[in-house]
Amino acid sequence: MSLIAPPIHRPFYPLTVLDHAEFTLNITCLSAKPAPLMKRLTIVADIFIKPEHLGEIKAGLQGLISPTLEEPGCLQYDLHEDNEDPSHFLFYENWESRKLWQDHMETKHVKAFQRLSDGKIANVAVYEMTHLD
Repeated sequence: MSLIAPPIHRPFYPLTVLDHAEFTLNITCLSAKPAPLMKRLTIVADIFIKPEHLGEIKAGLQGLISPTLEEPGCLQYDLHEDNEDPSHFLFYENWESRKLWQDHMETKHVKAFQRLSDGKIANVAVYEMTHLD
């Protein structure tokens, strides 16, 4: 899947996904139309990588983006890096439902990342949130 801007006739919706022992990554997905707001789940994951593992784990986080964007229910999956602390990352995700996010957490690519990052992440905080009008 290309991360090039979609054609104007096709709406673009950001999306997020990633997890390590219940942590999430944020990425951007294409979708024909957004899910109803009351069913959406927003995931915010605040991640600090141990400095000695930064290159390996950053690449692993980036590797989650493409397969996640192809998953059912992925509306947005964005990965952010702190401008002042290269070991600090934030994922912002939106899913059509909590069930679809939970399915994502059981995928091969998420499980592979969890194995890769075991013991290499200093701290992770994951927040499940709901959009308010």
